[in-house]
Amino acid sequence: MRLMTLPLLLSAALLSVATAATAATPASVAVNATVEDACEIILGLGPSQNIEFDYQAAATLSTTGTGAVLVRCNLDSGPFLAYWDDTQWNPNGSVDLMNGSNKLNVVLSADADPTFLGSDSIMGSGYVYNLMATAAAGQWTAPTGSYTKVVDFYVGW
Repeated sequence: MRLMTLPLLLSAALLSVATAATAATPASVAVNATVEDACEIILGLGPSQNIEFDYQAAATLSTTGTGAVLVRCNLDSGPFLAYWDDTQWNPNGSVDLMNGSNKLNVVLSADADPTFLGSDSIMGSGYVYNLMATAAAGQWTAPTGSYTKVVDFYVGW
């Protein structure tokens, strides 16, 4: 009979310990965050970042093609620096678009400052850098065909 009452006594003892515990005390924890300036280049929205144009050597004026780089930043912040990667440019500041071993010479340029597109609470602040490639008239040594070169355009924030 003693063995049968032992589990009942243990259960009663544990129950009294569990009910005698004090209520939890809260600890106030401060959560702090610093939002840092951040931007991203947006691909696939708006104008193409690729520059495309048709060229004729017989034209009396240079031919310019345009493109654009769209940038989205935290609300009310923006990019402060943009530049071409000129490590593969010619000494005179021009770039050779290539078609096999054939070349079409162009000069690349971009807006010094971006154009502000506006801001809202969903998309943040938007900017666009307009890009240009200008080919001088009279480049008769460039045979008919498609010419290309990939050049990086950097945006800093």
